[in-house]
Amino acid sequence: DREQFNPDVITFPIIVHFGIRPAQLSYAGDPQYQKLWKSYVKLRHLLANSPKVKQTDKQKLAQREEALQKIRQKNTMRREVTVELSSQGFWKTGIRSDVCQHAMMLPVLTHHIRYHQCLMHLDKLIGYTFQDRCLLQLAMTHPSHHLNFGMNPDHARNSLSNCGIRQPKYGDRKVHHMHMRKKGINTLINIMSR
Repeated sequence: DREQFNPDVITFPIIVHFGIRPAQLSYAGDPQYQKLWKSYVKLRHLLANSPKVKQTDKQKLAQREEALQKIRQKNTMRREVTVELSSQGFWKTGIRSDVCQHAMMLPVLTHHIRYHQCLMHLDKLIGYTFQDRCLLQLAMTHPSHHLNFGMNPDHARNSLSNCGIRQPKYGDRKVHHMHMRKKGINTLINIMSR
């Protein structure tokens, strides 16, 4: 709730929506960005594995990194989209985020129930009841089948990440990735040489 600074004018709370664009529609899908990213990664790899690094090469790498950053910062191509709306005209229902998260799973539940109804019908048709339903379900499901929540997966991801209490990440990215497993030949060489 917002503080009422002016008693004559009602100030409504602002609803903030944090959305994530699909990769194809953001800067990651831009051919110019992809080309620049490939050249940047290639140069970075060469510099990481060369015995002596020249100052000009370092500058070239910094320039490419800067160009990539410029493309990322463009408002039209951003992956993370923040939308602010005034709550004027909205109804206060009392429905909280956990209800929304459970509602997002309803298409999956519906699919599961319908699938098992079909398996029961199969039992009746062949005149045999299978003992282990899970094995039958596994046998009747194609390996390439995957659930997409009955909608565009990006919508499901957006809604599930926007529901619930916001968990801000404090500190820089280096701190968050410090305790994760690292891959790569350079890391392996550094660890083995200790």
